[in-house]
Amino acid sequence: MLLALINSEIIGIATIHSSQKERIKHVGTLGIVISKKYTGLGLGKY
Repeated sequence: MLLALINSEIIGIATIHSSQKERIKHVGTLGIVISKKYTGLGLGKY
C-alpha cells in the first residue's frame, strides 16, 4: 500500500493486488483512490 499525504492528511491510497495462483502470479490489479477534495489536480496520473 502506498499513501499520499499532504500536511499529515491522507489524501490518496494506491494498492497492487496479484493472484497467488502459479499460472497468473505475474498479473496484478492497480487501484488508486484520491480524496474528493483533491480530484482534478492530476494526482494519480502516470
